[in-house]
Amino acid sequence: MVKRLLVSLFVCIVLSLFGVRSVDAQPATTNCSATCQSYSYWDGQTYGGAVSFVVSQPGFYNSTAYFARYLRLGSGSPRLFIGEVVNKGTGGPYCAGWSQAFFMYSWNTSGGLDFHQCFTLNSGDTNQRVDIQAYYDNNTCGTGGQYVTINSVTNHFAKCVGSTSNYNRMELHEEIQDNVSGHQVWGVYWVNSKYFASNGTYSYQSRGVDTNYANNPPQMYWYIVPNSNNLGGEMHSCDYDGSYTCTIGG
Repeated sequence: MVKRLLVSLFVCIVLSLFGVRSVDAQPATTNCSATCQSYSYWDGQTYGGAVSFVVSQPGFYNSTAYFARYLRLGSGSPRLFIGEVVNKGTGGPYCAGWSQAFFMYSWNTSGGLDFHQCFTLNSGDTNQRVDIQAYYDNNTCGTGGQYVTINSVTNHFAKCVGSTSNYNRMELHEEIQDNVSGHQVWGVYWVNSKYFASNGTYSYQSRGVDTNYANNPPQMYWYIVPNSNNLGGEMHSCDYDGSYTCTIGG
C-alpha cells in the first residue's frame, strides 16, 4: 500500500515538472448566443405559400434562449412569418411569455408590424407534423390579406392576417439562440413546399431554390431537390454541434 502511494506521488511530481496537467472532458458546443440562422428560398412573386414540417421542442443550456422554425414570405417589407417557437427565460423575438407556441407575424409595406398572434403548442404536437399555409383571399378576409392556417395534430388555427396580396420570396427558415451542444434539436423533414399563384391555386415548388444558406447549426439541406415530379421535394434540418447532415428523429 505504501509503495503504491509513493509511486502515485512520484508520477504526480514528474507530470508537474513537465507541465502536464489533467483536464476534465467538456461537451463540445457551438456558440449561438447571438443567434444562428439558416434558410432556403425561392425568389419570385407569390400570393402565398405552404409547407409541412415536424415540430421540435428542444431543451436549452443558457438562461435566456430560443428556437424557431417557420415559413417566411417576403425578403423585406412586406413579410409574413408562420411557424413554431420554443422560449427559455425572456426568450427571443417571438411570443414573449410563452414557453412554446405556434405563431403568425406580419409586417406591412412600411415595415410596421400589422398583425401578430401566438397559439397553443401542446406536448402532443412534439415530433409530429404540422401543416402551414397562407394565401391571398379577398373574399374571406374582407379588405384583403392572407388567410393563414396552422394544422397540428392537436389543434387547428385560422386567421386573416395583414393586408398584403403578394410577396417577392418564399423562404424556409430555422434559427436558434443558445450554446448548441450535441444533437440539441433532432433532425426533421420539410415537405409539400408550395407557392400560391395569381390564378388562385397552389402549385408544388418544381425547381431547386435560388439560395440555400446553412450556418451549421442550424444544419439545413435538400435531401430531395424539388422537381416537377416529387411534390416539392424534401428538406432536412437540425441543430447539432458539428456535422453537415441530420439524422431524422435523432
